[in-house]
Amino acid sequence: MVWYDWVLWMGILYMFLGTDFTLNWLGGIAFGQRIDHNSPNFIKRIYYRVWAADDPNARADRTDGPPNILAPWVTSLCVTNALATCLIEILLLYGMLQQPLPLYVVPAAFAFLLRAEIEIIYGSQLIWGPARLRGGALANYLAIGLVPQVGIPCLVALRFSGMGITPLSLAIFIGLPVAILVWTWLVYRNNPVPALSDAKE
Repeated sequence: MVWYDWVLWMGILYMFLGTDFTLNWLGGIAFGQRIDHNSPNFIKRIYYRVWAADDPNARADRTDGPPNILAPWVTSLCVTNALATCLIEILLLYGMLQQPLPLYVVPAAFAFLLRAEIEIIYGSQLIWGPARLRGGALANYLAIGLVPQVGIPCLVALRFSGMGITPLSLAIFIGLPVAILVWTWLVYRNNPVPALSDAKE
């Protein structure tokens, strides 16, 4: 593979090991479990520090609602990642190492765009929903979550689209995701969702 394919390959591996497999399967998120910072599962303790401490939807120490049950919309996204996204990532990680490239790499790359949309939905809920991430928590999420986990699938699809780097391809694979986020921001800029009243312990 050329150098930029290796960069994309490492990005896919980051998403597979950093979130989609480890968090959903080993951390129990796909099974509707919230993240408990006192859990004997060290993966849950790690994810509490790097993620769930700033997301009232995910942490087990929130003060309202069932203490250990995720909201159905969160669980549904996580089940999708645990099943569909992990399969797509495995196909890409294996297929990109083969020469010539298997025929399934191109459709897998386009199916990977689903993961970007999932992150946009989840990120929009974190930023403009009741969690209302701001400051350092928002910067942390942008750095490890929203930007790479939207950008990597879009760049992978761009790489295998056959369009090359053109104004049209950039508008489709980069401009559209940005436009969705900007449009969402414009909607909720003047229609803020009330923040959750519970605070981190």
